[in-house]
Amino acid sequence: MAEGIAKVALQSDPSFGIKSAGLYAIPGSPPSEKAIDVCSNHGIHIETHRAQALTPALAEWADIILCMEREQCLHVRSLSPENTSIKLIGKGVPDVPDEIADPYGSDMGDYEQTFFHLTKAIAFHFGHYKEGREYDRKAKAFG
Repeated sequence: MAEGIAKVALQSDPSFGIKSAGLYAIPGSPPSEKAIDVCSNHGIHIETHRAQALTPALAEWADIILCMEREQCLHVRSLSPENTSIKLIGKGVPDVPDEIADPYGSDMGDYEQTFFHLTKAIAFHFGHYKEGREYDRKAKAFG
C-alpha cells in the first residue's frame, strides 16, 4: 500500500523514485486482496505491484528508507550504507502512531486504518524531504 500511496502523492514530481521492499517478502508475490480493495476504494491501483526483498543494492539506491516498525529500522540499518537516512514512518506525524502495524491477515478496518496512517505519514515525510531538497538546491546556487 505504501508504494502505491507514495507514487500517487508524488506523481507530479518526476525527481522522486519510489520502491518498496520487505525484509521477509516473497519476491513476486502480489498484494493481499484487502490491500488492493482498500487502495482501490481511494483511487489507487496496486494490483500489478509485486513484492521484492530488501537487498543491500536496493538500500544503497535509496536516499531515505521509511520503516513501519522499530525492529525493521534496526534490520534495515544492517543492510544499508552508513549515510542512508532510515526513519520510523509514523514518528513525529500528528495523529499517527510511531509504529504502523502491518495489517496482513487482519480485517478491512485495520487495512483502512493502516491506509490512513500511511497516507498521512507519507505526505508528512515527503513534504519535509522536498523542502530540504529545495533548500539544498538554493544553498548550492548561492555557493
